[in-house]
Amino acid sequence: MASDCKHQNGDIEIWSTLIYTELLIENGSIDKAHGILSDTVNYDWDKYNSDLTALRSLQIGLLLQYRGNYKLAGKQFQPESTQNELLKLDILQAAADNDRYIGKLESASNKWYASREIAEAMNDSVEIVECVVGLAVVKYLQTEFSKAESELQIAEQFYRNHRIRKKLAYVYSILGLIKFQMDDIDGSIEYSTLGHQIRKEMNDVQGQGESLNNLALAYMSLSNWNQALNYLTEAIVLKSASEDLTQTAVILNNIGYCNAKLGNEVSAAKNYQLALATATANGQRLDRLTALRRLSSLKAKTGNHKAAYEFQRQYISLSDSINNEERSALLEDIEFRYESQKREQEIQLLQKEQVIITNRWLNLALGLAIVIILGALLFDSQRRKYRIERERLAKEEQLRKSELQVVTRLLEQNQQKLDEYTLNLLRKSEEVSQLEKKLNEFGSKHEQTDAHQEDFSTVRILTEDDWNEFKSLFDSVHSGLLTRLLRTFPSLTISEQRLFLLLKLGLTSKQISRILGVSSDTVKKSRYRLKKKLGITDSVSLQEFVNEF
Repeated sequence: MASDCKHQNGDIEIWSTLIYTELLIENGSIDKAHGILSDTVNYDWDKYNSDLTALRSLQIGLLLQYRGNYKLAGKQFQPESTQNELLKLDILQAAADNDRYIGKLESASNKWYASREIAEAMNDSVEIVECVVGLAVVKYLQTEFSKAESELQIAEQFYRNHRIRKKLAYVYSILGLIKFQMDDIDGSIEYSTLGHQIRKEMNDVQGQGESLNNLALAYMSLSNWNQALNYLTEAIVLKSASEDLTQTAVILNNIGYCNAKLGNEVSAAKNYQLALATATANGQRLDRLTALRRLSSLKAKTGNHKAAYEFQRQYISLSDSINNEERSALLEDIEFRYESQKREQEIQLLQKEQVIITNRWLNLALGLAIVIILGALLFDSQRRKYRIERERLAKEEQLRKSELQVVTRLLEQNQQKLDEYTLNLLRKSEEVSQLEKKLNEFGSKHEQTDAHQEDFSTVRILTEDDWNEFKSLFDSVHSGLLTRLLRTFPSLTISEQRLFLLLKLGLTSKQISRILGVSSDTVKKSRYRLKKKLGITDSVSLQEFVNEF
């Protein structure tokens, strides 16, 4: 934190108080820090310099953040309120974390990049690595696991070399989560255990709760629900003891999931409801989505279809709202950059014209005749430059339009390739069916064909190479759909993923059975199992769900 920012005319007593509060926050003494800051509410802050007031706002925001009040916390993080670079860096980092907690990942990423620019300008290696870790966490949440892991390994090496154990434990904790998402359960347990050991040695109660939650995730993937529940119960106790509510909704969701798996449906529903209430109060939209989805599934399982429908409706509404907000934010950012660039160009052109006018008046002072000649030449020169500049801008605009056309054509070509590829698979399956028919006819006339028929029956229409090529073509048209599907339903098998994508193309069960080389009955059973795994109620068909996903 920015404990070395200077006070100018401020009272040394309030400065010492804020430094002391900073140390309390860093050591997890949240309640004590809150009490001290509450005592400063009646101070006349107008007489203190901006660095002091900015530092106090930062500390208030951090306390609100620890208690899960992200909406109010975000209002306290104002980096423009100070000119001190180190303090500004701390405020930006806190604001980035706050955005991450409420699911605004693009905004969080932008703030981390801005923080990194300040840290690099200061040549502060510790702060640079801190920004690297922050960006890696955002990439992890955006499911860019390989990139996040690579950057965190750099941070791990740095923290080990410099013996910064608290930061090292945090890196181990995130690496444990990444290994979990990459299905490396042994690696997840190893990293989470390392982080937990360090935090236990340092008596980091808040951090221990986080590590125990990570360990619980690994044991949940091993279906060891009782062990996972023990870790989660201890984690929620430690989090409450440290007054850190940042992960409360996550842990409650996990406790509910373990109870559901153990058949404790009442306890599961209670914890899901607590997670939903906590996430709603704190503005944690991603955790709120998880609670709604699991409540809908649980209510459907227990036969309460009315409640299941209502939770599913809320889930879809919130999901659409988040997607629309992200799209709007992206469009606003693009529009802002375009307008800013346009204004800068207009200002530059106006400045050039002003130079022309200024030069003309200066030359008039030296002599009317010389001014007329030089002014005419200069004006003509500037006019040519202005024309060239306009032509350059027009070419750039044309280039942008051309690039958009290329992207549009490429998308159309990819759609055509996907359609052709699907048709080829259908033709291939038809050819195999014809060959099989001929082989059966031949087998009725000859006795030595049983072995050949058996070998032929094992032919797979959609081979592994076909699947990889098909998946690549599909992703080029429906970008991100498969990633979003796996993020929402991580337990889907390869066969269920294939069935989902083929249904997304609008293929019939008969066509799917031909492509996959299985019977129609097998496809029907697979559709039924997929519908149950997706948690689709009886009132909604599988095809409708797939089309709207």
